Amino acid sequence: MKNLIIFNFLISIVLTLSFPLNGFADDLPETIGFHKAVYDENGKLLPWTPWSRALVKEMNWYLNCPVGKKGYPVFLYTTFMDENYKSYRTDFIPATQLSMGIISYIKYFYYTAVLILKY
Repeated sequence: MKNLIIFNFLISIVLTLSFPLNGFADDLPETIGFHKAVYDENGKLLPWTPWSRALVKEMNWYLNCPVGKKGYPVFLYTTFMDENYKSYRTDFIPATQLSMGIISYIKYFYYTAVLILKY
């Protein structure tokens, strides 16, 4: 469940950090996705884990995703899943799943290759 929403959570972090939240402390959410939201004294959202760890967790989640009844990994046709790859909502975002997955894999491959070549 945690790993499924990492990408959405990270987008939330970027959006939240883009806008100053001073004076709006009462409106700040207590959780974002499945994570407890932690803020600094200015109301800026703090990361729940280092970026590199979040990427590894996300890619491992996709890597371990089972093949579903349709013959494809479940994440290709299900948007909202828990940590056991079980759908908890029936709506989905067509084409986004596949395109974001492909883009994520390509970028992650490049990211890890650059890290390997650096060291």
